[in-house]
Amino acid sequence: MLFNKSDAQYFEIPGGTKGYLYPPDDQKQQSIAEVEMDGVYPLEGYSINDFCTETIFMQEGGFVLEIDGQEINLKKGDVYAIPPKNEYRLWGKGKSIDVITPAWDKAQNHIMNESEYKMLFANAKEADMLYALGVFVADPVYYLSTPKKNYVLLDHREIGVFQEKNKNNVQARLLNPYLEKAKQLSDNAPAIYKVGYLILEDLDLLSVTWQIPSNFPTGLADYLRSRNIKLNIQQQLFPERRKKSGAELSVIRNIMKRLTLAFVRIEEILQISKIEGDLIKYNGEALTSEILKQEVNQVLIANNLIDTEGMIISCGEQAAMPHHPGAGILRPNQTIICDIFPRDIASGYYGDMTRTYVKGAPSESVQKMFEAVKSAQESAIDLVQAGKSGKDIYNCICTNFISKGFEVSSRGFIHGLGHGLGLDLHETPFLNSVSNDILQTGDVFSIEPGLYYPEFGGVRIEDIIAITENGVENLTKYPKIFIIE
Repeated sequence: MLFNKSDAQYFEIPGGTKGYLYPPDDQKQQSIAEVEMDGVYPLEGYSINDFCTETIFMQEGGFVLEIDGQEINLKKGDVYAIPPKNEYRLWGKGKSIDVITPAWDKAQNHIMNESEYKMLFANAKEADMLYALGVFVADPVYYLSTPKKNYVLLDHREIGVFQEKNKNNVQARLLNPYLEKAKQLSDNAPAIYKVGYLILEDLDLLSVTWQIPSNFPTGLADYLRSRNIKLNIQQQLFPERRKKSGAELSVIRNIMKRLTLAFVRIEEILQISKIEGDLIKYNGEALTSEILKQEVNQVLIANNLIDTEGMIISCGEQAAMPHHPGAGILRPNQTIICDIFPRDIASGYYGDMTRTYVKGAPSESVQKMFEAVKSAQESAIDLVQAGKSGKDIYNCICTNFISKGFEVSSRGFIHGLGHGLGLDLHETPFLNSVSNDILQTGDVFSIEPGLYYPEFGGVRIEDIIAITENGVENLTKYPKIFIIE
């Protein structure tokens, strides 16, 4: 067959690749391309053909071919056939004649970024899994995300319920046949590990590089790697989780509204309690952290919220330790920090809110602490806008506290200013001394300055802030009452 260059189609590809693609033969058995490269192909990620074999005949210079985890040096005179369903990339400077069989079909070629293949093995208590499935699943399951389809493996107990509730276009596959097939593998690995390999084999996805989260089971990762499965750990498997949609924002806004009812109950109890000496008496007995937590839990459950992480209701010296959960008697005239962060039973999203109270009369030093914290929070919220650095806002609040005579480090203001909130209690963005996060539209996060001194106790106030298309919104629509006499 005679190829006429006047019939060829010139092409240029970002990254330094150009050439001519000749029309296919009449039976579309093959296509031929003249390729000249001085750079890398593809510019990002990997190329993969669904059914074409691409055979490279090197004419000049040299290329490095990365395929199946190996690097192969190609020089003048070398020939290398790239089979279908293999990720590859090329770089170097040279010329080649490429023969594609059957004939080139653009639809069967894909540029795959590594991030397009994601694997999870967890239950839906884990935030990434819940985000991916949109459905609660009790037991650990495999989830695979590919450019074409997303899959989840479920057994007979779960698959029907999942299919009924599935709104994320995830294809459910029955786990049980893979468990039976796993018995035929001779190694001594747990059956569920073997299932992971078998599903990749069944889907013809053994050669791709899988992105896994940092909390992926180590034993499973070791097993898959022992069978030449390529795994790449990502700190954020779904970075898009950070930007909350309008629907997600509505869910969190509603959670915060219900969460305020717990603080209404705390204030009611403190209001009707009596100070007797060094005790706060409620219903004739000394008020304790445990009593308040029981009351709060009743409110949470009644409002479809659940305390999964353990709330903080601490007093006195305990309140000077930011994450002390609190225990024992609550004293009058001392700070009582109430930090409550439940999960919504229906959606899995978190709420988070902190208020500090004094039953009785605070000391002058404690009053100044509260006023400084409240002022710092107001200043921080005023600084919030898309494009602002979380670290810069934190540093401004540090300067704010120092200017009022308070310390920043091991005493005084001793923690970050805020954290993102969503399906995880703590997620991006972060506002602290080491954060590189730049605030953006769609962010939902806390602003929670605090001051802590063992001799005085602690003061912390926390609201949840959202950056929306319309500006900055405080989702914690609740007053900051401090003194309850």
